[in-house]
Amino acid sequence: MKPPFSLKLLAVTARVTVCRTRHGLVWSYRLQYPPCRGGRRYKGTLGSVGVVTKTMVRDSLLRIIQRIQTGPQPSCMTLSQFIPVFMERHGSRLTQGGTREAQVFRQFLEFTGNRVLDQITLGTVEDYVTTRLQTVQPSTVNRELVVLKSV
Repeated sequence: MKPPFSLKLLAVTARVTVCRTRHGLVWSYRLQYPPCRGGRRYKGTLGSVGVVTKTMVRDSLLRIIQRIQTGPQPSCMTLSQFIPVFMERHGSRLTQGGTREAQVFRQFLEFTGNRVLDQITLGTVEDYVTTRLQTVQPSTVNRELVVLKSV
């Protein structure tokens, strides 16, 4: 097996090793960003040895580090766009085919309006709970919160 090596790219040191898996030898990496104490650790594989060269490993790690450093991109999806996507992916696994969940989402959509997902805050949910408590029992609101937390 090839010895491990380290790559220093964009002020981040990535430890690259060759690991034996049931599929053969693969390039594996570990890195921490930010590189100080308390930084998040990342690990993964980059492809099979022999198919992926050291240069390709370096280029892939460079793209991964750049993506990590830029952070998550803000969501431009609105609540009305998100609900059908969520129900399509998870609705079939829910009890009663997700009809209760769809109802909760519709009520929340009516309350919040068609906001971008990043604009829905804890304060928005607290206002929703306060408003709902005026018309339904606290146990109903608790069940609705369970649905909203599942997202």
